[in-house]
Parts: sequence; structure tokens; C-alpha cells
Amino acid sequence: DERLADELDLPSVTDSEIGGIHATAAASLRRLQRLSIADLELDSAPTVATPLDDLSGLIGFPALGPAPFTIDFERARLTVYNPARFQPPANVERELLRLEGGLPYVEATLADAGQSVWLMLDTGAAASIVLWRPFVQAHPDVLTVPQKRWALSTGAGGGTQVMVSETRFVRLFGREFSKVVTLVQDPPAWAWNHPRVAGLVGLELLRNFRLTIHPDIRRIWAEPS
Repeated sequence: DERLADELDLPSVTDSEIGGIHATAAASLRRLQRLSIADLELDSAPTVATPLDDLSGLIGFPALGPAPFTIDFERARLTVYNPARFQPPANVERELLRLEGGLPYVEATLADAGQSVWLMLDTGAAASIVLWRPFVQAHPDVLTVPQKRWALSTGAGGGTQVMVSETRFVRLFGREFSKVVTLVQDPPAWAWNHPRVAGLVGLELLRNFRLTIHPDIRRIWAEPS
């Protein structure tokens, strides 16, 4: 948060912008000498300062580096492992994790899409599913109705008008969900440009799993919570 960066007297390097899934907002790059969780040194470059309301800050996926980690939403716990001693969860099938632009994507199936799709993992998104408008235009049958209503959705990069609807069917990490509340919007400029990229999956669906991720080997394990 910009106020915390000022309180810590973090030197400003240059003015910049931060891009969220909805828009961009003014920010500044700051110099941070050390960032850690217990004994784990995080990658703090770049550190971006921007107004975050009630949050002290955000830790992005690249900051955790190559070390495997588990996000347990039910217990509100992040566990980071020593790679040399890491043991994956027992009796859980591992799935492919694709990294594009430093961001994690996983495969899912949407109704009537005719093939599997890639969804970006976004634990900071409160929504269940956000679909990019070009994908919905190409596959309108994934939604229960073409349009329900429009609403203002906000994030770290600002706010924008989004269409609110429902996805008929989502298969993610071996589990099936129906009539999932879905936001539809234009893709941000930084989104992976691939014909099978449909959008992102957010916290409302991800909280159904305990996720263990090993970025170095591009694998993810999802245990039902």
C-alpha cells in the first residue's frame, strides 16, 4: 500500500502503472532491500506502491520463486516448503501448471466449449469465474443466458463495467460445478493471447480446494477442502 511504503521510507525509483484485470492505476516503483516470510527470502523486485484501501500489500505469484507451496483456504494458511525435502500430497493426481508471463494457468472444461480451456489462477479475485468477452462471443453456449445484468467490479488496477451471467458447467481439478456465477469482460492487455485461454478462476471456486503448487516443475495438486 502506498501509505505503508511512505511510512517505511522506501525510496522511489520511478513513476509507473499497475495493471489489474479491469484497468490500470497510477503507481510508483520502490526500492525494497529485503522481503521474507520466516526464513524464506522472497523476490521483492519490482516492488510497486499503489493505494490498496484496507490492505497492507499484495504478494504476487512470482515473488515466491521456484519453491513449492500450499495454499489452504479453509485454514487461511500459506505453507512454503524446502524443495529438497518436498513431498507432494499423497493419493492426489498432479496436473499441469502452465506459466505464461510469470502467471499460472490451469486446464478446465466449460460446457459446450468443445475442448478444454486455460484459466489463470487468481486468488485475489473474489469472483468464481471471469471469462474474456472474445471467448464468450465465440462460445455463447457456455453461459446459461446471453446476459443477466451489468455491474461495477473493482480490483487493484481500478474498476470497470462487467456483464454478470452464469456458466452452465465447469470441470476443474476433477470436480464439476454447475450454474457458476460468472463475470464477462474484455481481456486485460497482459493476458496470455492463446485461442484456448478463456479467462480466470477466482477465489469463490478455488476455496473448494487445498492447492499445492510446484512452480519449478510446472505441477499443481488440488485436494478437496
